[in-house]
Amino acid sequence: MISGIRRIASAAIFSLGAALAFGQGAAPPGTAAAQVPSAVAIARPSEAEVEAVRRSFADYRAKADTTTTALLQKYPNLLEVRPPVPNTALIPFLAPQFQAKHEANLAVAKQGDAELLLVGDSITDFWRNEQGPFAGKSVLEKYFGKWKVANFGIAGDTTQGVLYRLQHGEGQGLKPRAIMVMIGTNNTARNSAAEIAEGIGAVVLQLQKDFPEAKILLLGVFPRGRPNDPVRGTIAEINRTIGRLEDNRTVFFLDIGRVFLDGGGVISTDIMSDGLHPSTKGYELWARAVISPITALMEGRAPLDASRRGPVFPVDPRVQERTYHFADTNEALPYALFVSSKVNKNQKAPLILMLHGLGVNHLFMPREPALELAEQGGYILAAPMGFNIRGWYGAPVQLRGPPGGAPPQGAPSADPTNLRELSEKDAMNVLALVRKEFNIDSRRIYLMGHSMGGAGTLHLATKYPRVWAAVAAMAPAAFGMDPQTVAKAPKTPFLLVHGGKDTLVPASISQGYAEALKSHRMTYEYEALADADHGSVIPAGMPKVFAFFDRYAKGGTR
Repeated sequence: MISGIRRIASAAIFSLGAALAFGQGAAPPGTAAAQVPSAVAIARPSEAEVEAVRRSFADYRAKADTTTTALLQKYPNLLEVRPPVPNTALIPFLAPQFQAKHEANLAVAKQGDAELLLVGDSITDFWRNEQGPFAGKSVLEKYFGKWKVANFGIAGDTTQGVLYRLQHGEGQGLKPRAIMVMIGTNNTARNSAAEIAEGIGAVVLQLQKDFPEAKILLLGVFPRGRPNDPVRGTIAEINRTIGRLEDNRTVFFLDIGRVFLDGGGVISTDIMSDGLHPSTKGYELWARAVISPITALMEGRAPLDASRRGPVFPVDPRVQERTYHFADTNEALPYALFVSSKVNKNQKAPLILMLHGLGVNHLFMPREPALELAEQGGYILAAPMGFNIRGWYGAPVQLRGPPGGAPPQGAPSADPTNLRELSEKDAMNVLALVRKEFNIDSRRIYLMGHSMGGAGTLHLATKYPRVWAAVAAMAPAAFGMDPQTVAKAPKTPFLLVHGGKDTLVPASISQGYAEALKSHRMTYEYEALADADHGSVIPAGMPKVFAFFDRYAKGGTR
């Protein structure tokens, strides 16, 4: 009987939580909690369900043995039903010390001319700082200066504070085209991840009511503290939950947290000196990560959703992220561009088209050591999206590969039926755009790719053999492709690079291509990197790729 009651108690006793927001005090009695989107709502028992459990407990007490009855009389709170307390993250309340900034925001709202609205706490507020350790103004002007921006960030605020401000004037007067919101980190001191997600959902719902014509870019809560700080886990749970708010129509979710972290999850002090607030460098990373989707929203276009764009990576400041109009689907597609400081308009420059692997995007390949090698060699690097993160650049890969290594399955059903054709066209479009913009040496146009991009490299090399001076495929996931097609590019030098510890793509694929190249007496090199796996083959093999390209120009060696 006791074990059964424990199970009932476990299901019926609810954590009281904390009734106060960080540094704010309690909301006035009777304040109604804000509405919550169903996507993030916490399951709560009805009054009838709570009453049913109370009756079960009362029945148990009446029938309990004398020992249990004595214990419950001695410790009356030992066994009780506690209905869940209200979620303070949902109850609109503004701390008195924030009133002055709220009044200032009201004055901005009355002007009614803002095009881009920023909503949040100190991390948003400090976009306005001109100097000091958390100065974002110069970055704001650099990236968003072409639009009229209203900054409704207040240092120290929480979801309940934003709800109060929106319901008391900040949600009126403006007609922004886009809203960027990032709120919730200050709630972590008093609310659970689920409660904070509800609060963020309520903010998003209020924004949709107040600004029905605006598009909302909802950012994941930024990482803070050290890698082992428990708050990291809370933030990760918040972001997993609020990602459900994205509908790809009016709300778009983007978690850019990884741009602030190094490979070990550490936040460098030159990015956030206190592990929480971005420095000017941190704001630069933030701006670079969101400028593409913000631009799309400001221009009335939907940014590529996460299933197409892939994860957000830290981007070297020297790498430009651009977009162009893709006529086939009437949308803007992104690509990455790096231009060596040695490039000048009076001298022809070499160009490398870089193709990324499955599940990552155009920002993945143009990074170190490729950037330094390109800088030294005077190269221009161009990296297309390939329409999305699984387009294969037209390569006729058989997705159910042979035993010993098969590429990932499960492309979303929303992908167009001609995805590979679109992917190939995107790659060649980017090549054409860069050739038109820069003084490119037509004798020194190179092609390289990794994994999926390696398969795309082998496909494009043989389909457009007159374009390339040389090509390099790193761990090419060319499952089911015919190595004998290399005969279509008899004058193109090939480099194949494969890691000896690669467990995702078998080296036999690269070896098969090497044998075909040899049988056709073509120029090729095969580099087996014994200590490299599928990922580390990129930095390990990049110097070999550039050295290979340095040796060849169209028509022969340099």
